[in-house]
Amino acid sequence: MRGYFKEGYIYLNDQKHSSGTISSLIGKNAIVEISPGTPCLNEGDKVTVILID
Repeated sequence: MRGYFKEGYIYLNDQKHSSGTISSLIGKNAIVEISPGTPCLNEGDKVTVILID
């Protein structure tokens, strides 16, 4: 999922996240790595973040 990383926190929104939706990268600086089969994430859960420029 695409998100915005700032000061140790990742902020996600509920926009479309399909791989072909490039417009969802606007204003984002990170990708959250979520493995298949991962249960629903909750606020405060730790995730792997890949920073992008």
